[in-house]
Amino acid sequence: MENIGILIPAYNPDEQFLMVMKEIMNDSVLNQTVVVVDDGSNEDHQYIFNELTKLYGAKMTLLVHAENAGKGAALKTGLAYFQESLPEIQGVATLDADGQHAIPDVRRSIDAFTGENLVLGVRQFDPDVPLRSRFGNILTSWLFSTFTGHGVSDTQTGLRVIPKKYFAPLLAFPENHFEFEFKMLLDSQEYGVEMTEVPIETIYLNDNVGSNFRVVQDSLSIYAQFFKFAASSITSFLVDLGVFTILMMIFGTQTREHILWAVVIARILSSIMNYSVNRRLVFNKAGNHTLVKYFTLVVVQMYLAGELTYMITQVFAGAETTLTAVIAKILADALLFIVSYQVQKRLIFKGASND
Repeated sequence: MENIGILIPAYNPDEQFLMVMKEIMNDSVLNQTVVVVDDGSNEDHQYIFNELTKLYGAKMTLLVHAENAGKGAALKTGLAYFQESLPEIQGVATLDADGQHAIPDVRRSIDAFTGENLVLGVRQFDPDVPLRSRFGNILTSWLFSTFTGHGVSDTQTGLRVIPKKYFAPLLAFPENHFEFEFKMLLDSQEYGVEMTEVPIETIYLNDNVGSNFRVVQDSLSIYAQFFKFAASSITSFLVDLGVFTILMMIFGTQTREHILWAVVIARILSSIMNYSVNRRLVFNKAGNHTLVKYFTLVVVQMYLAGELTYMITQVFAGAETTLTAVIAKILADALLFIVSYQVQKRLIFKGASND
């Protein structure tokens, strides 16, 4: 695809970066629009950028941070430049400055770009990969799949092709370090951006000593995204279950009417709380048509939860207690969660950004 820019964030790069740039600038497809962001590199590494300027001059654009702001901040600086100065660009391919991404893989990732999708160049994590990279990626990939229901085999890859329609949302992200790249994946579906994986060569030079990844700080920042993503859902569940339990204790009996009323009241209160928490994170991103479908699902699910909870309590006929009602509700909600997730994935939030 034509009109694809190249964006490379660099912080204290070594001479390997010169080799990366040589390959890019010798490639007639990749060398059309190249932007490098110096993320506040210190004086000892300025000779690298001076050499690049000497070799390529006007053939590339060098943007400079006065001080180190983080990889996410560098990517946002580059994306902002493309959005403001090069509006004809349809997408931007990002890669790291340390030589981890082979140029043929960059080309193949661009070939997989449709103009709408987020392309990820994914690595294979065999035993030869440094332990910190292998373990971190396996864990974040598992957590990502668990929380979102979508599998991503390499959540930390720096080789990506980002569609133009995703620039504005990304520039609004407050994250400035490695967690920015993770949030890019986490929020992609909310903006109607589908992900495409392209297998690439796994390259780690000198046991990945050139990486600027801060193991403790950046790992905690990445995992914090999971907790933010899940916090409102967990809180809503606890409110829903707590109100239901209190109402069943007040009612004292497990008639169909009592269970339905308890489920409805609990779900309304938890939904109000969930909406209040998520209105800026989720609902403002959805169109009116999407909201109608979403709340229709909530009403239908609320009724089904009541009926299903009552049906399950009948299994405990003769031994009804508040505890059995709570267990029945948990089982009912678990079953409906699976159904609800599939409905939202296939019918409600599919293409929501175009509403």
